[in-house]
Amino acid sequence: MKKSRAVLLGVVFGALLAIAGVSYALASNIMGSEQSASTSNRSASPLPPLTAPAEQQSAIVDGIVTWDEHESALHKVATCLADAGVNVEVRPAVGKRPTDIGFSAKTIEQGEQARAKLEDCKSTYLDVVEQIWRTQMQPSVEQEQIMSSWLFRCIDDQGITLTTKTVRAVVEMLNKGSQEEHHAAVACFQQEKETFGITS
Repeated sequence: MKKSRAVLLGVVFGALLAIAGVSYALASNIMGSEQSASTSNRSASPLPPLTAPAEQQSAIVDGIVTWDEHESALHKVATCLADAGVNVEVRPAVGKRPTDIGFSAKTIEQGEQARAKLEDCKSTYLDVVEQIWRTQMQPSVEQEQIMSSWLFRCIDDQGITLTTKTVRAVVEMLNKGSQEEHHAAVACFQQEKETFGITS
């Protein structure tokens, strides 16, 4: 996925996952394979061996990360956070969208402590797995165009007219638009994630 789109969608996720108090979220900016597939993209060219903690070695040993291996790593992060006393929110995988993980805290201080623990858990269970996953699932230019066209049609179907058909325009509508525009953007971004596997 192009960096510009990934950055924009990273902003979107915070609005999609509403958690009481101070909220944070973790997800992967990728296109996922079918949830039911036990071996995702086995035809992809393996990446060179990467250094990773022992907890991630079994998933990356062949240079390819399957859907199940990626999901397992995400759930290990969630368990790691829960074991550390963090209030974890898990949104199960739907369609091609991988599991989303978030957490909430009552104060900024507690939120920063939880964020630090999140980084520790990711480093142990996810970071290298995620690096390989993102690389192998990066869409082509044609797929990017299909995804963007789908998003714009979804917005149209919600009864909203985009004066400029760009992903940035939809993000701005989400953050600064009317209540109707905000709801349309939330609905379409969520549907896009489930259709194409995008998470942020």
